[in-house]
Amino acid sequence: MNCLMQKANDGLKTVCAPPSKSASHRAIICAMLSHDDCIVKNVILSADVKATLDAAIALGRKCSYADGKVMFAGFDKADKVVINCNESGSTFRFLLPICAALGVETTFVGKGKLPDRPYKVLADAMSKHGVIFDKTQGLPMTVSGRLQSGVYEIAANESSQYITGLLFALPLLDGNSEIVLTGQMQSQGYVDMTLEMLAAFGIEIEKTAKGYFVKGNQKYKNKCVTVEGDYSNAAFWLVYGALNDGITVSGLNANSTQGDKAIVDLLQKMGAHICIKDDRVIVEKSKLNGIDIDVGQIPDLAPILAVALAFAKGGGSITNAARLKIKECDRLQAIYDNFTALGIGVKLHDDGDGITIQNTTDDNIDGGKARGFNDHRIVMSMAVLATKSESGIIIDDMEAVNKSYPDFFQQYKKLGGRADVIDLG
Repeated sequence: MNCLMQKANDGLKTVCAPPSKSASHRAIICAMLSHDDCIVKNVILSADVKATLDAAIALGRKCSYADGKVMFAGFDKADKVVINCNESGSTFRFLLPICAALGVETTFVGKGKLPDRPYKVLADAMSKHGVIFDKTQGLPMTVSGRLQSGVYEIAANESSQYITGLLFALPLLDGNSEIVLTGQMQSQGYVDMTLEMLAAFGIEIEKTAKGYFVKGNQKYKNKCVTVEGDYSNAAFWLVYGALNDGITVSGLNANSTQGDKAIVDLLQKMGAHICIKDDRVIVEKSKLNGIDIDVGQIPDLAPILAVALAFAKGGGSITNAARLKIKECDRLQAIYDNFTALGIGVKLHDDGDGITIQNTTDDNIDGGKARGFNDHRIVMSMAVLATKSESGIIIDDMEAVNKSYPDFFQQYKKLGGRADVIDLG
């Protein structure tokens, strides 16, 4: 679907951050594994979160959703299931070791770029501990056997989702286990989120010099939890406010372990005027200065940071970004293609690990066409970019926002932005 997005109208703007997609995945999984009655509040069923909830139902968990709450009742564990992960990498990589720990023969299916995303590192580690894979690349894939306790060696620079999946699964096993990490850790904030949610459900994990020690025979305890606001999606509004007429984003936990909370510090380093009051982050319209940004711990922020750099004096670079190539699309190439089409100077690094925004403007840009690449974060970033264009930007795949933020365009319009569906014939 194509959409014409245009410069926002002036005026005071306020928006409530949507629930954290990452925290929603983790809360639903912990509630599923508790076996007892649980309630998870403040949940929006984006496509990714719905995939995780549907997986819980497929595994035999009795649950229902109404008024932003997921209510869990009984658990009649299935012996053999098919789990459709849709396009959700979190659903797939989290549930893979969990299903093996439960001893459920599971066929995982997915669509979009998910079947092309790697999982061999996790599969190899699990294969050494009693699990049988019919393949270690691509989907559909069937896993059988039962996961056994022991020492799991994982390359920490591959994916934090592998580590999270094991942290969910290993407490269920009969014996104690250890996760030994090699290489430099990427996206540490996401693992910290996992540890925080596990602790909320009574699961004890001990951090060691090499990784994590996990006691076996632990029980997930029934719990009522509320999902906190999402810094990953709030980042779009914070950049929106800095580039336009300011904004207040509410519903954000100032003490959150979310790695993408770094958006606040990064905008401040770029010169944005930001004030934090209770659960609100207030950003004024600001003249931004370019900086170089290492996104190794915050890869999901790269597209919207690129937009901020496009209007920052001197531009800047995004580095340690090779993993962006295996997201919903090759996000580095997507940024390059769209910026080039819209007349913004940009250069991909020869080592494939980053991108530099070369010539920038603190004023409006001309309109044009951009691609969404069926990637929610690219679409939302282009929508923010369009607020600096009088004539607007036409972008396709606008429905990709359903993956993480179904209400994005409704909020966009409430804030004064224009987003009109058009037919290009």
